[in-house]
Amino acid sequence: MTAPSGRTVRRLELKREAQRHLSELALRTRETVHLAVLAGPDVIYIDKIDSPEPLHASSDIGGKAPAHAVAIGKAILAFQPSYVIEEIGRNLLAFTPRTIDSLEGLEHELSAVRSQGYAVNLGEWRGAVYGLAAPIRRADDVVEAAVGVSGPSTRLTPEMIKLMAEQVMEAADAISRGLGYAGTGR
Repeated sequence: MTAPSGRTVRRLELKREAQRHLSELALRTRETVHLAVLAGPDVIYIDKIDSPEPLHASSDIGGKAPAHAVAIGKAILAFQPSYVIEEIGRNLLAFTPRTIDSLEGLEHELSAVRSQGYAVNLGEWRGAVYGLAAPIRRADDVVEAAVGVSGPSTRLTPEMIKLMAEQVMEAADAISRGLGYAGTGR
């Protein structure tokens, strides 16, 4: 039997540490809550809690989404080295008319994420699904995961996103502290 890789161990620790905070965020927002990690140009959902509402954003644990087109991906990308962003920025696909499809546009968006502390998706992957997300930092200040909230654009309006942003950033900060991060997170 082989020992699990360091990455596998970190992801298990991340899921364990995040669970309580995901549950609290789901209760407070009543929308779908995700935990994801970066995998090349995509994010992989490693945990989620579905909204109790009949109409809600859906995803699968283990499912992928294009990092540049979802809030949870942009929250992670904003804190990656420039060569990672440039590599991903060479092959951006548009999924809706709102999808960022240029490196310049992506860099501008990621700059905004860094300054406000959270990322937003306004129908960039699935036209009727909006979302927001904040980065999760490891003890060594590396961002390889994020926590996010997604929902139908009829409920998760830009105004509602602004109201939920602090809750999402607080959840990300709490998870980061649980992983040993000692900074402020923002």
